[in-house]
Amino acid sequence: MKTINHLKFDPSESFILFDARLTQFQAFATWIRNYPSRLALQAGEDLKTLKCYVEALNQIQKMAIEKKLDRHFTFVAIGGGSVTDFVGFVAATYQRGHPWTAVPSTWLCAVDSAHGGKNGLNLNGVKNQVGTIYFPNEVIICDELLKLQPAERLLESAGEILKITLLSSAKAFSHFKLDANFVLKNLKSYIAMKNAIVRKDPYETKKIRYLLNLGHTVGHIIESEKQWPHGIAILFGMIFAIHFSVRKKIMNPKEALAILQKIEQSVFNPNLLQKLREAFLISEAAFLDKLLQDKKTSGAKLNFIFIKKRSQAVVKAIPAGDVVTMYNYLKNKGSFFDV
Repeated sequence: MKTINHLKFDPSESFILFDARLTQFQAFATWIRNYPSRLALQAGEDLKTLKCYVEALNQIQKMAIEKKLDRHFTFVAIGGGSVTDFVGFVAATYQRGHPWTAVPSTWLCAVDSAHGGKNGLNLNGVKNQVGTIYFPNEVIICDELLKLQPAERLLESAGEILKITLLSSAKAFSHFKLDANFVLKNLKSYIAMKNAIVRKDPYETKKIRYLLNLGHTVGHIIESEKQWPHGIAILFGMIFAIHFSVRKKIMNPKEALAILQKIEQSVFNPNLLQKLREAFLISEAAFLDKLLQDKKTSGAKLNFIFIKKRSQAVVKAIPAGDVVTMYNYLKNKGSFFDV
């Protein structure tokens, strides 16, 4: 879908929840006025709280009654990952479930978080502790919305794109370029790669879908502790996982070096490299505390996603202490693109 004006929903059967920042764009500000049942959201991790959830439900209920919306109206989420996470959870729980549609406005959301049905809220500073798996009826990609985003939003998608290609296609991984037109051209294939894994294990009962958490165990800790964008933190978490895979003798060092060099050549700049160094300065106590709250942790062990080679990953249960040891090793090593 090329432009915002191509987005069309039935105003009598739709409730639009959108990132308030989108109204700075005239085309969107004009378009949204066509929908009387709408609610602007302050996007970001602060949105994903029980407090915001309750506040939104109260406003939704009031407006739905005032506008006489049909009992089975559709929620439409327009925004990035925090908005689709939030609205997906609202749709799953309000009146025991409503259909919903996702319209990603960020590259990261378009390639990853709008797909797969996972949604939820953070709790006490820990990510996604309250949630459901509730699939959108439709995900609509709008080229104009994505191209409105600043360059740093494209960079934030790189971690998830490199992750899904590393899991799925050695060729796609090696060909990746951080360029808006290139990403848009290949977006359908990236989405298809993720959905192929989700279809094999939609409700995460077989551990196949666990593979999509590559880079997330450490990435979520960095995101939470440093308050950095999800996509950047996951990119750092993936670099950690590659080094850890070599340390555990799961991946050949030569293969790891080739992967790390591709990541460095594709996305890294001096500013990002400095951030990467800062990511490995979290205190051991804070790191371990967040690690033990990971949803994949059971007792003193957690399911960690390792890489064997490009397009092949494996899940292994390991002691949480091993992750802390590896984190300290990389912190002391101080270099991240050699092995």
